[in-house]
Amino acid sequence: MRPDGLLSYSVAGRQVVPHFLGEHDHPWLRTLLEEHERFTGRPRRELEARLREPLPCEAPPRKLALAAQVLDRLQRSQPSAAVPPRQARALVFVEAARTPAPPGTVLSSVATELGVTAGELNDSLFADLPGERLVKPPAKPFSAAELALRSNLALVQALLLRATGVTVDVEGNTRLLVRQAKWRGLICTVAERSGTADATLEISGPFALFRHTRLYGRALGELVPLLAWCPRFRLRAACDFDGRRLTLQLGTGDPIFPAAA
Repeated sequence: MRPDGLLSYSVAGRQVVPHFLGEHDHPWLRTLLEEHERFTGRPRRELEARLREPLPCEAPPRKLALAAQVLDRLQRSQPSAAVPPRQARALVFVEAARTPAPPGTVLSSVATELGVTAGELNDSLFADLPGERLVKPPAKPFSAAELALRSNLALVQALLLRATGVTVDVEGNTRLLVRQAKWRGLICTVAERSGTADATLEISGPFALFRHTRLYGRALGELVPLLAWCPRFRLRAACDFDGRRLTLQLGTGDPIFPAAA
């Protein structure tokens, strides 16, 4: 699903107000985590069919869709096949073109050649399709609270894809941000401050470029979790919403998942 379809926010005057997930969302987030755990080892299509049905507790549709996508990225599905799917398809299709035998006979013949059963070969044919991949658990367990913070980060990063320009006033760990901005190729200038902030970063957004690039937008979004390591910060982003210029503001204490130390 495109990020635009997952954006849960409201507009107050000229300001974008993200609808962050909080403690009130933890009950349905725990249910979502339980459903993912229950479908571990089963094809993705079965999990997707379950999530199209209502959860036992009420969940805001856009927040649920965002959290489900974030969880999907953390719980990458994997193909499970006795024979590599591409090899299975190549051998079966070649054999089917070579002989007029019925499909069952073709499968049995190729399976015998490969040393697997016809059922295993049949299951391998399309095991690499997204819906046929098996759901696997995340590398480490995490809580509903962490999923909420990760979803909030994803929401902010999606909103920043619409930014024309970003200003960050930061106190402490300034070099960390500047180093990341330069390393990721962001168009950035830094001005030292004598007031409450150590420095101000002025960064061009993806909508300011000749061609809007999602790669640049993702690089910009990678700065957001680093802000949690700054004692104080204030981010202001001018964003374009279908020709309407709105401002997104973030500050110290906003519930966003931090980068690793």
